Amino acid sequence: MSASLAVICHQLDTDTDDTTNQLLNGIASQGVETTLYSSQDVITNIDELEKYSGFVFEAASSQSLDKIVDAFNGAALLRNKAGLWRDKLAAGFSQGAQSAAVSLRAMIDFSFFCNSQNMIWLSSGIDNVGAGQATKKNTAAMGNAPVLDDVMCQAYRHGQYLAQVAKQWQPDR
Repeated sequence: MSASLAVICHQLDTDTDDTTNQLLNGIASQGVETTLYSSQDVITNIDELEKYSGFVFEAASSQSLDKIVDAFNGAALLRNKAGLWRDKLAAGFSQGAQSAAVSLRAMIDFSFFCNSQNMIWLSSGIDNVGAGQATKKNTAAMGNAPVLDDVMCQAYRHGQYLAQVAKQWQPDR
């Protein structure tokens, strides 16, 4: 079995968010299988999720966070109790335009949820991004939080990082 990651978003639109696309491209660039699921897909395809090495959860808003966790819990209740998600990798990401407060809450909530399922929560891996690729422009801001000039690059690099960890966790056999 080779490494694979399921990316789980609240809702799939006809046009997937650019940040999500870059994350998926980063994962695929490392030769790791990835599929995008909505929270509704989780409910209808829960058996399919067992094959993945791990999950990447999108934090688009507080409401989407709740819907993803509720869908995952509802569809996987028996699996959760049986410990089938044990030792699956888990990570989160947020779309570039949202507030830092929503993103932080979502990452904390996702990490607690994943911990309760005995999944292995991965940090962002941003510290692995070269200093030149993660620069902030203080002139661009949303509220008091600076906006990263290269959000798409960071999403791509985050996908690469997650894929590399997945490959180390579950090497090709």
